[in-house]
Amino acid sequence: MTTAPSASTSISRDAAQLRVDQIESFRRELERLQGDLVAELTPAQQEAVTAYHQRIIQELTTRYGADASDHGKQLSLGMRLVSLVGAASLGSAVFLIFYHFWFAFGLALQEIILSAAPFLTFALALFIREKDPTGYFSRLSAALCYSCFVLNVVIGPSLLGVNLGATQVLASTVFAFILSYGLTSRLLLGAALIGVLTYVAALLTEATQSPWWMFFSHPDNFFLPAVMIASVPALLSQRRYQDFGLIYRTFGTLVIFTSLLVLGTWPSLSYFNFDLRAIKTAYQVATVIGVQVGIVAGVRYGLPELTLLSSLAGLVFIFQQACIWLFAVMPPYAFFSMMSVIAVGGLYVLKTIRDRLNAETLS
Repeated sequence: MTTAPSASTSISRDAAQLRVDQIESFRRELERLQGDLVAELTPAQQEAVTAYHQRIIQELTTRYGADASDHGKQLSLGMRLVSLVGAASLGSAVFLIFYHFWFAFGLALQEIILSAAPFLTFALALFIREKDPTGYFSRLSAALCYSCFVLNVVIGPSLLGVNLGATQVLASTVFAFILSYGLTSRLLLGAALIGVLTYVAALLTEATQSPWWMFFSHPDNFFLPAVMIASVPALLSQRRYQDFGLIYRTFGTLVIFTSLLVLGTWPSLSYFNFDLRAIKTAYQVATVIGVQVGIVAGVRYGLPELTLLSSLAGLVFIFQQACIWLFAVMPPYAFFSMMSVIAVGGLYVLKTIRDRLNAETLS
């Protein structure tokens, strides 16, 4: 029989909240079944189930900070937003404080501060994690730790006259991954994924004999790291870390379609030294194929974020091409009427796919 987590086990706050939500869903469904006279529990059974659920909810709310009411969930959402703003503000404050007082210190003291800050703030983050079941304050401390480490990587080598180049991006990325998985921080996972994107793009840029910091000048650089990022959940299970798989897929898919749309509009940004019209056509075709593959894969494997992003990319592409080819030659009323027809047609296609899936599920 499933029970609440024992003292020897540990789960995340998200997992605890999911368990509480399951109990609430079961209670509502049981009330509906009893109201429709489909199922009926004896008073003793009803009392036993209620006591069992109350015991689980009590432990999950006490140990992991799960919310047992809708009002609590609303407050938790507000706390997450405050935590996100606080983390960004704290990171910015660290940079500004360092730069404001930096020249007041001697070289030796500067090195000591830069070297000690990441270790001290990391120990602080671990201490707070043990005292904070909700994770809000531990994630704030993790952001502080990450900011100190980035300062160390960026400023420390320059004090010694060493240029690490793109290696400093790699070091910051690895540390962001350590913090994100150690403290279950979605914000730092996002920072780590941006680091992966930047580092791989920088390596590809250096391979063309260009400075690594020019990685953003060619969107082609982002395809390889974006595919790598989007593929991680399929290769490495992220079930222990709620929403991490979603973040990987969303980030990678968003970068892929953004790069395709940009190159399909401005082909001169591509590495390929061919006819610009041919390059533009190739990327536009790739966008159409990518949209179709993304929608089918999202529906087939139950990945709604992939279906949503692919559909949005397809709509952006259609609207973009319609503006280029039709808006200049059609009256405004005719143009927007045609776009309305296209939108209705897209809704019909998606509704047909959804109905077929529902029929297959029920069959």
